Amino acid sequence: MEIDCPKCNVTLEIDDSLQGQTIECPSCGVAIALAASKTLLQSSKKRIVLSRSRSQSSTGSVWPSQMDRPAPTHLGWAIFVTILGAGSLLGIIAIIFAAMASGANSKRDYADARAKAKVASILAWLAFIIDLVALLIFMSYTMLLVSTDDIMDDANKSATRTTISSIESAAKAWKIRHGNNPDSIDLLLQPDGDREALLPAKAKTDAWDNEIQYRFNGGLLDIRSAGPDGRMNTSDDITNWGP
Repeated sequence: MEIDCPKCNVTLEIDDSLQGQTIECPSCGVAIALAASKTLLQSSKKRIVLSRSRSQSSTGSVWPSQMDRPAPTHLGWAIFVTILGAGSLLGIIAIIFAAMASGANSKRDYADARAKAKVASILAWLAFIIDLVALLIFMSYTMLLVSTDDIMDDANKSATRTTISSIESAAKAWKIRHGNNPDSIDLLLQPDGDREALLPAKAKTDAWDNEIQYRFNGGLLDIRSAGPDGRMNTSDDITNWGP
């Protein structure tokens, strides 16, 4: 390499190994700073090698290799919660966003697909939670109704058994007074001479307001209520002989 001295204009032949250093002109003694070669400058630069193992840069942005991946649309999940909720509005909206995410995937606009898929997922989960709460409330209400009906049914059966027992006791008292069985329950509901009636008027019906059957069967007194179903001679009848 040859250079001219900036002071005495003498041409100097410089060895390439001295590039980037400061030399002294042998003619005039001036100090001359030699420039580094382009090759030397390039070799001294810091190099950063990127590989697929690094998924994000220092700013947290996704590398193109991952951005090229299609986003999950959550369409199946949205359809499931919509069916579960019998066509819930949130579920339907979730399906729409999932379909939009699918369309963005087909256009390779994966950032937009991820955004719409996220909305679809949130809406689907909200719909699922609402459906679950509604189902729990419905089941609780149904169980409460069934429990209430059972309690009322048991109370009516107990009251009817008490009425039948009272009729049977009144019939025995009549027989003791008169020496014979009363032909009908009406005799027990009316005053007996100067005595009060053996039964109150309401004793003629059961707890379901159905008339109680009073008759003698083969000489035996048969007092019968039709029970909850209101039909005589069925399995839920209540008698003085048993349930």
